[in-house]
Amino acid sequence: MFKQLQKSFVKSAMLSFTAVLLAVLVAVNIVNYRQTVDQVDRLTTMLVNNDGTFPDAPDDKGPKEHPEHGMPKGMEFRKDDQMATRYAVVRVANDTVQSVDRTHLVSLDEEALKELGLRIAQGTATKGWEGSLRYQVAKTDAGTMVVLVDANRETQQVSRLMMVTGAVFVLCLAVVYVLVRLASKRAIRPFVENVERQQQFIANASHEIKTPLAVLSANTDLLAMMGTEAKFVDSNKRQIKRLNSLVEQMLILSRYDEGEAAATKEEVDLVAVTKTIVEEILPVLNEKGLQVEFTGEAQTIVTTNKSAMTELIRILLDNAMKYTVGEPVITVEAKRNQLAIGNETEPMTKEQVSQIFDRFYRVDSSRNRTTGGSGLGLSIAQKIAETNDVQLTAELTSETQIRFVIATK
Repeated sequence: MFKQLQKSFVKSAMLSFTAVLLAVLVAVNIVNYRQTVDQVDRLTTMLVNNDGTFPDAPDDKGPKEHPEHGMPKGMEFRKDDQMATRYAVVRVANDTVQSVDRTHLVSLDEEALKELGLRIAQGTATKGWEGSLRYQVAKTDAGTMVVLVDANRETQQVSRLMMVTGAVFVLCLAVVYVLVRLASKRAIRPFVENVERQQQFIANASHEIKTPLAVLSANTDLLAMMGTEAKFVDSNKRQIKRLNSLVEQMLILSRYDEGEAAATKEEVDLVAVTKTIVEEILPVLNEKGLQVEFTGEAQTIVTTNKSAMTELIRILLDNAMKYTVGEPVITVEAKRNQLAIGNETEPMTKEQVSQIFDRFYRVDSSRNRTTGGSGLGLSIAQKIAETNDVQLTAELTSETQIRFVIATK
């Protein structure tokens, strides 16, 4: 149980931390990318506003604003910026390239720029990316002007930041996992100790209850021999039997709460197991006027513990025998990797079905008193499933039709 709780604690903590860290890193990269694009767009806008030329930078040191050159408000540049900016201007008119200015972008030949500029001019987008080139299109009296700025340096910076943040993400996850793993033992220890005390109490109480039950059973037999009225003796015997069954179920639940899964696992045919159990309980089925119908596949193979699955299916069939009303048929529907046991029952709601595996939960307490149910059988079935790598669910196929599905996880 300790390992299961520790695993759940670590999983929850890591999922929470991963979600927060991932959101932060994604936000950082998105903001950086958008700022980079805005920076390059301001540059292309400046070139468009200056008819495809870079305004002469001032000779004095320090940034200056040049609104007279059509630069956007707040846009500043220095002579170094002018020399470092690589750009080209392609002018197109009547679907023909009129001129190409590649003075500041010699890495691309003229033919490539012509083809690229013509394709962009014929398109509908006013700005966008062509590889590492950021372009902007402007309509002029002479036709269309396409400004292309080489943003390779900026895109590399964006990529480097993504790689760095990715490495930080992985490193942080590794470090936090180690820290959470170490801290989890101390964090869940009080809870584990409390649960262990409760389990120990249940186990001790169950064993203590067995002794007076044995005495009561012996006294009841003695009363019967002394001629006590049969209805009182039979009532005592039924209640003693019920309490004995309840004690046994509480001990079983306590054992499964400790996470005791069966060690041996093998391929188990659930259909064959179910048929074997049906043959064993056939006299009880006949007495109650019930029959079991098998449909679907001939086999349902699950890798698990056979004895555990036998007990689980036995509980589900016993539950179906107790609470079948209306049509006296218990259905067993087999698929390749799941088995469903269904029966017609009293009208139920989805909320009731969602609580059906809770301990001591009774859909109808008066009906449970009649059938002798303790409210622990399905809880035990759920615990068996959890500790043996299978999934047990309950679902309503109609208001009065319920089925329990055993499937692989």
